[in-house]
Amino acid sequence: MSAHMRSLRAVHIAGCGRTKSSEGIMPSVSDESKTPDQLFREAWRSFCALAGSTRAPEATYQVWLAQALIDQFGRSRVAREPNFRHKRFVTPLKADVPGSTVFLDAVVTRADGIDMPHWVRREDPERGGIGLVGRLVAVSESKVAASTTDGLQQGSVRQDFAKLSMLLDEADSHDDVAAPLAYVCVLDNHQSRKYNFTTLEQTLGRYDERIALLRHTSRT
Repeated sequence: MSAHMRSLRAVHIAGCGRTKSSEGIMPSVSDESKTPDQLFREAWRSFCALAGSTRAPEATYQVWLAQALIDQFGRSRVAREPNFRHKRFVTPLKADVPGSTVFLDAVVTRADGIDMPHWVRREDPERGGIGLVGRLVAVSESKVAASTTDGLQQGSVRQDFAKLSMLLDEADSHDDVAAPLAYVCVLDNHQSRKYNFTTLEQTLGRYDERIALLRHTSRT
């Protein structure tokens, strides 16, 4: 078995293994001396170290980033693609996000335990399931240039900022929903097409200033 396949198999086992032990839910392994922001950024750096010089499908990168987050927060706090019916949101920013339902690439809960049913099965379907956001300490979207043929497009990255801006504004609209940390993670590792971060940064003033841009450039 190649080193690459061993890595993927380890990710699969860690991400899909049992989440309960004889004492109950698998406890978090996060370093309590560090803030959630520090832990998330460490996970991002670990992901970039692994993925920077690779070329792979988008789903592979998403698994690797989730595993990096699991390494920092524990597997009972990390999940992928919870959905929200933003058509039912009250924020006017929903007009900037196409469709009626959004999914988040990776999220981290405030405490151990994953309880993220489809939005229609949550306690507040009339609000599009936004109550879940109050139980999250971090939400994120990610883009990896090497997962595409032509490199990253500005529109797709800006759409991630629009999605998270909408989510934060909707959380602010409800007294019982605390806004989480929010990150847009961009790995610029396409072999020939460099992503223009300057152009992106010139447009960030239109989005929620609480969203952190985590960026890394690597060339194979």
